[in-house]
This record gives sequence, structure tokens and C-alpha cells, in this order.
Amino acid sequence: MVVHQPVLVRPVPETPRFPFIADDVIETLGVQPESDLDDLSAVLCMDRMMAPKRQARAAALMQNDCFQSWLKSPDSQMLAVNGMGYDARPYTALSYFAALLRQTLSQLDVAGDKQVMTLIFFCGEHLESGDELKGPVGLMRSLCAQFLLAFSEQLDLAFIDHGFSTSLHSRHVDALCALFRELLASAARAVGRCVFICIIDKVCSFEDESNLADLDRVMACLRSIASVEPQDGFIVFKMLAMSGVASMNAGRWFGAEGILSMEDEVHNGGEEYGEFHMLSDSADLIGTS
Repeated sequence: MVVHQPVLVRPVPETPRFPFIADDVIETLGVQPESDLDDLSAVLCMDRMMAPKRQARAAALMQNDCFQSWLKSPDSQMLAVNGMGYDARPYTALSYFAALLRQTLSQLDVAGDKQVMTLIFFCGEHLESGDELKGPVGLMRSLCAQFLLAFSEQLDLAFIDHGFSTSLHSRHVDALCALFRELLASAARAVGRCVFICIIDKVCSFEDESNLADLDRVMACLRSIASVEPQDGFIVFKMLAMSGVASMNAGRWFGAEGILSMEDEVHNGGEEYGEFHMLSDSADLIGTS
């Protein structure tokens, strides 16, 4: 008697869509679409728990000449802000400032034909071993996903082939940096002059031995973007790196002239500082140059 073995039919893989659209790339990056907004909401809730003296540090930074020069400048620039006190919590007073700045810039009317987009990442929220956005690779995946969500209908993603997509899926930091550069260039071609403000909070959290090599590559990528000479349809790229304690590597990344150190104690009466105050303080900072 002949026994016939069942024939195993392998499923035919679905032909991937080409060229890729924004949703495809976001799925490849493995980022939840509103993860940055969840972090932002958590930090903005700090105002109910933060002592007025700590809120006053946000006011002092907003009014600092060096910070205002960075924000007002029509050129691409990088700035590192170092706090002077240790804080083991995921968020610090500088985190609160970063969240307020992101929220405020999203509400400002921008003069002329410029568009402003603010990208933000809170490193202190992504330190656990099982966190999907842990480390510099998670940082770049989040920044790219935020970008794709904001410009999903305007970006030309023809530069992404299947080999590139595989590198992104494997989470190679160099591929993620290349994606970020290409997304900026595509946006500049699509919408003309753009002002991108990239805020990375508590960057010192990723300066450990296991993350530093990748973080160096990320900072080199962002520095190369900020150093590009402006052209027609160009981008202005402003990078702000915040650290509750002094970053050990900011000097290498930003140079001495690109570091602002804040005193641990701010003596301005300790008044509460929130979104309304920042909106008032910053209303003339973007779009007037």
C-alpha cells in the first residue's frame, strides 16, 4: 500500500509595495505613531508636581541671551544645555522646558513662507531593557517616524529600495541616519524653506559604554545636517540637546561655543512658569529674522 505524504504548500509571500509610502516605512521602523505625544503629555503634567523654584529654571533658560540667539538665528545651529544637578528621575526641570518649548512652537504663527516643525525625544523615558525605543537607535527611529507622520503626503520616498528597507528593519544606526537626512532633503524639495527644531532631552542618559558609539554616529549625522550651507529651497536645522547633568561628550559634539551651562539655583523669585508664559516670551523669536 502506497502512503501519500501530504504536500506542504509554502505560502506565496506578498509582493511588497513599491515605491514605499510613509505608512510602510513607519511600520518598518516599528514606532507607535503617538509615542512622542504620550511622552510629551507625561512631561507637561510635571507642572502640577514641580516646585516653583524648579519651574523658574525654565523661565531663566527662555530668557537667556545665548538661548535666544540660538532660537532667533536664521541659520542652522546646534546648542547643548547642561544642568548642574543630579536627578535620577526620567524627567528634569530641563525636560519640562523642552516639553513647553515643543508645545509652544506648535502654536506660534510663523511669518513669511517658512514652515516650522519640532521633533522631540525624551531619552530618560526610554532606558528600560525592554523599551522599544531604547538607546540612540530608538532615538533615530522616533525622529524619523515623527517626520514621516508630519509630511506623509509630501515626501518622495523613491530613494527607499528593498535593500535599504531591510537595513532599516534591522535597525542599523547608519541606515537610520541616512533615512533622516533624505527625509529632510525631500521635505525641502516639497515645501521650500523649512525650519526644523530637533530637541533631545536628557541625552546624557545614552552616554554609557553600550550606547556611546551609536550616539557618536547620531550626533555626527545631526552635526553634518546643521553645517550644510543654505541654498534655494533649503532647510534650517536647529538642534537642542538637554542634559540634567553636564554631558561628558558635549564638547566633542558641539564645541565649547555651543554649550550653555545653567546654574543649579535660579534666583528670580521662583514664580510659576507654564505654557502661557513661554508663549508670551517666545512669540517674536521665530519668523522675525
